[in-house]
Amino acid sequence: MAGARPAAADLEAAGLEAAGLEAAGLAGLTAPYTAAQAHRPALARAFTAQAEEDTLRLARQLRPDRLLTAERRARAATDTARVLLDAGDAAGAFTQLRLVEAAAPLEAHRPAVRALTTHVAGLRPGLPGLRGFVARTVVSPG
Repeated sequence: MAGARPAAADLEAAGLEAAGLEAAGLAGLTAPYTAAQAHRPALARAFTAQAEEDTLRLARQLRPDRLLTAERRARAATDTARVLLDAGDAAGAFTQLRLVEAAAPLEAHRPAVRALTTHVAGLRPGLPGLRGFVARTVVSPG
């Protein structure tokens, strides 16, 4: 095991050199780095951005009217609201949350929908109709 530490340091140095990174930025790391590992954050960001674009595209293509039950239409609208909210479209997310209530009113009281509604209200409290929607779906009677 005595030779493991120098080998790790050699791998780290080779990885930093291959990736073009400065050793000062990663001085606190002791694990060996390869060029591919050093580039993973950039790859992860690119993958995440592409996945978000794909998800938004699929959400726009969804035809809830073709779903067999009101509950499925409500769940599709919930998922679409979540995607739109993640993309920064609070107004679009609220439109989807209203579709949840229209399709299946009891679904609008589910914890996921209540959490999404609370998030939308925090981001865009002045959206028309939001105050009443919050009163109907988030605030517990009592």
